[in-house]
Amino acid sequence: MAIIAALESQSRILLVRTGDPSSTSQSKLNELVDADTGETLAQWHGAGIEAATTCDNAIVCACLDGIIYVVRGKDVTKIELTNKDVWPTAGIELSPETALFVGLKGKLIFVDIQSQETRLTSLSDWDVPRPGRDLLGALAFGPGKCYLLGKRELIIFYDGKQCEVLSSSRSEIRFSHCVMRDAVLWVTAKDGLNNYIARYDGRLTYVESPVPAGPYVPTMATCNAGLLVGKQRVYVGVPGSWREIGDVGEPSIIGLIPREDCVVLVTYRGRVERLPLIGTSPLSDE
Repeated sequence: MAIIAALESQSRILLVRTGDPSSTSQSKLNELVDADTGETLAQWHGAGIEAATTCDNAIVCACLDGIIYVVRGKDVTKIELTNKDVWPTAGIELSPETALFVGLKGKLIFVDIQSQETRLTSLSDWDVPRPGRDLLGALAFGPGKCYLLGKRELIIFYDGKQCEVLSSSRSEIRFSHCVMRDAVLWVTAKDGLNNYIARYDGRLTYVESPVPAGPYVPTMATCNAGLLVGKQRVYVGVPGSWREIGDVGEPSIIGLIPREDCVVLVTYRGRVERLPLIGTSPLSDE
C-alpha cells in the first residue's frame, strides 16, 4: 500500500494509505493508521485516495471521480460530487468546518464536513489568467485564507472571497510545497530533474537548494532551527547554511513533521523514522 499523507491530529501522527495506485481495480483498500503504534484506526474499500487533510476532528480524503471520504473514528462517510472530472493533488484545513482540495486543471473542491455540502470551482471563476494550470499544493494562512501553488511558478493568495496572483510565468517550473517562516513564503520548485527553493516576500527569488537533482519532489517543513527540506536526504538550516541530518535511502519522503527534539519523516512506502534535531541551533534567514 502507498502512503498518501502523514497528518498531525490530536498530538498523533496518522498515516493515510491506499491500495496499489497502479491497480486498475475501482475498489481499493484504504486505511488510517497510527504511525507510532501501527494500529489501524479505520479501514474501508472504495476509490483510491489521491490527497488527504485533517479538518477539526476528522480526516478528509479526496479521490478521483469526485469521491470524498470523511473519517471520524472508525466511521467513514462517502460524499459524491456531481461533477466527476476532478483529480485532487493536495488538501488543507481551510477552517474548522471546511476542507479545501486543489487539483489539476485549476480545480478547487470545498468540503463542509458538518453539512457534507461540497462546492467545485476553478481558477476561471476568479478571472485568473491561464486558469487551466494545474494546482499542486496549498498552505492555510488564517481562517478561510490560503496560498495556492501550481505549474508555471504559480502562487495565488486566496482571501476567502477572491484570488490574487502573486507569481506567474510561462516557465516549466512547478511549485508544490511551501511553508511560512519569518513572514517569508518558502517554496520547493521543480523543473524536470532539477530541484530549487524559492522565497516570496513580495518578490520571487531563487536561493540555494541542498537537494541534488533527481526524480520526486522535495518536501518542506519548518522548525526552530530553520527550514527542513528532504527527498532522500534531509537537511536543516537556511540558504547558505544547510546541515544534513539523515539519509533514508529512498527518494520519496512525503512528510516531515517536526517535534521538539526530532523530525518525524514518512516515505511513500510507509517507512517512519525519527531524526534527532539535537545539536541544531535556532537560525535566522536574515
